[in-house]
Amino acid sequence: RARREPEGTVLYRAVQAGMERAVAVKVLRGDLLKDPDVVRRFVREARAGAKLNHQNIATVHLVGQTDEGVPFIVMEYVEGLALAAILAVGKPLPLRRIVHIGAQIASALAEAHGQGIVHRDLKPENILLSEKRGESDVVKVVDFGIAKMVAHVAPGEDPISRMGTVFGTPHYIAPEQASGQSVDGRADIYSLGCILFQMATGKVPFDGQQGLQVLLRQVRDPVPDPRSLNPKLSPTLGSLILQMLAKDPAERPQSAALLV
Repeated sequence: RARREPEGTVLYRAVQAGMERAVAVKVLRGDLLKDPDVVRRFVREARAGAKLNHQNIATVHLVGQTDEGVPFIVMEYVEGLALAAILAVGKPLPLRRIVHIGAQIASALAEAHGQGIVHRDLKPENILLSEKRGESDVVKVVDFGIAKMVAHVAPGEDPISRMGTVFGTPHYIAPEQASGQSVDGRADIYSLGCILFQMATGKVPFDGQQGLQVLLRQVRDPVPDPRSLNPKLSPTLGSLILQMLAKDPAERPQSAALLV
């Protein structure tokens, strides 16, 4: 079974021969194979992600290329729902659930950032929730670094327009990334702030009719106070979310470890 992914890949559910275990196989989309730089970035970033070993990061079993030169990633198959499916109802989650899920995501980011890997495309679709040994909402974050493979801006090309093309949803992109600037782990912290905002209020911080409009709002507009949308929200968590959504990376919490 195949599913087309927004960042330029196709995802398959498969069975690993000899081990009889379900795996997820991600391959680079055919139209991107014509660009050798994209292929190299895909393989490089996938191999970097394969070095991550953390209970809240989906394990990468294998990175390789087919005989035809198509690069692929074989990773842990996670039985469960994407966080996006839960947030689609548009209602705030209970405080305890927000903290439980958010802390696991932050822990995954801390591990990746500690090894110099920035996710760059953290969003509810890339956060999987499963049940393990009776514990619900066990987080598995997928696709570390993969967004970088297509985040190339051609000479003379408007970086904001390019971002609108690369990413299917710009609702979780940090202002500096939307502006085409270099990013570090603090961009992931902003993205997690957007996700926490949505978990806490049922709404994304910035919305619009078109992706470009949302990107511009990420860069320019002040962030609404999540407590104005959910008065029951803990003042401490509301304040933390606003700090994470600071336009200036220097004003955000400076590490995912601190967030945990």
